[in-house]
Amino acid sequence: MLIELLIFLVHTGQAIAYSIIYQSISKNKLSYLEFFSFLVLFDAVTFLLNYFGTILIFLFLYLHSYRKNKQENKNLLWFYSIYTVLVTSLLGYVFLNAATFLLGLKNEINFSILLINLIAPIFPILVNHYLLKLLKPNVDFLRKNSDLINTVFFSTINTILSMCSIILFSNFWFEKYIGINPLRNYLTLIFVATIVALLSYLSVKTRELNNLQLQRLKDEQITDLTNYVEHIEVLYNDIRSFRHDYHNMLISLKESIKTQNVNTIEETYESILANEKITLQDNTYHLTKLNNLKILPIKGIISAKTIKALQENIHVSLEITDPITNTSIDILDYVRILSILLDNAIEAAASTSDPSISIVFLVDQEKEEHKIIIENSCLDKQMNLSKIYESGHSTKGANRGIGLSTLKNIFKRYNFLSLETECTNYVFRQLITIKGEKER
Repeated sequence: MLIELLIFLVHTGQAIAYSIIYQSISKNKLSYLEFFSFLVLFDAVTFLLNYFGTILIFLFLYLHSYRKNKQENKNLLWFYSIYTVLVTSLLGYVFLNAATFLLGLKNEINFSILLINLIAPIFPILVNHYLLKLLKPNVDFLRKNSDLINTVFFSTINTILSMCSIILFSNFWFEKYIGINPLRNYLTLIFVATIVALLSYLSVKTRELNNLQLQRLKDEQITDLTNYVEHIEVLYNDIRSFRHDYHNMLISLKESIKTQNVNTIEETYESILANEKITLQDNTYHLTKLNNLKILPIKGIISAKTIKALQENIHVSLEITDPITNTSIDILDYVRILSILLDNAIEAAASTSDPSISIVFLVDQEKEEHKIIIENSCLDKQMNLSKIYESGHSTKGANRGIGLSTLKNIFKRYNFLSLETECTNYVFRQLITIKGEKER
């Protein structure tokens, strides 16, 4: 009876180790019900399938990741699951064999072996904790930018880990059913070599991808700012031309006034307005309001999207009342957020009979936060907002909802960043709140 109880506790400890390591690498939490289901599955497959049951454990973890993050890169979900299976199994095996060797015990089911198996799961949990500290910058980068990383990169990592798992569990099978263990003395070395290779590969590739992303951001920033400067130059030339014409108009009007003939004055006035096509309020001059936006990449994206909207004959209202000099979120994330929201706003507004977009930046010095309000005209008086952030969901057709699901992933990374969405009276409104005006 005691042996059976210890075996159950050993399986429970192993399941706990799997779940802790899985949650630490994937950031996906298991609910109490999910953990209980995992525990039942673990006991069942271990009893019925022995080492081959690990395949079902892997599938359980993969499906859990998929259910939690359907929009994430599927290769990244595979990485979470295969990493958990390999690290937990191999480190537990290494600890068990080291302990039995040092204590001079035989590898068979007895009380001493079960006690060692009972404490063995602590070892992979501790090693994983320190291992993830080394991997953290790279894993965080993969998690944040999985949608931008090509599949070859992830496939290479997953292939390495999957091959290690196949070698590991084949070795278990040989040891249990054939009685030989060709790799017993080399498993630790294989594991260390694999981790070193993985760390090196991740470090090189993430640095390469990060530099590529930064260069892309710089190129986009230069392009946007170039467009902005060119547009400002056009506006400046318009103003110079207007000043010249304004001087001539005043002279003409002055000559008419000298006649003291009201009809002549009125004819001159109407002629000037008709011939010069003067517009006292022109939304193309709103770009001059970007002067208060001191963050160059953000100024670039706002100017680029404003020009794009104006080119599509969309009325643009732009308000930036107070200077905005810094932000507490990553600039690249800031650019991606505004790019997604403004692209969606332009596309939605362009399909309406009276297209319009409003962009407002508000600063609250006391709360140390700023808000961005983006409004656009839309075809719907009201809209069901519960599903718009799901991957693939879009009111504009199939496979068009990627932007908003990507947006949701960005917002999940910041606990001081929020997004409120509403749609009333044919106006779609997004309110972004960024807390913390000082850079981290």
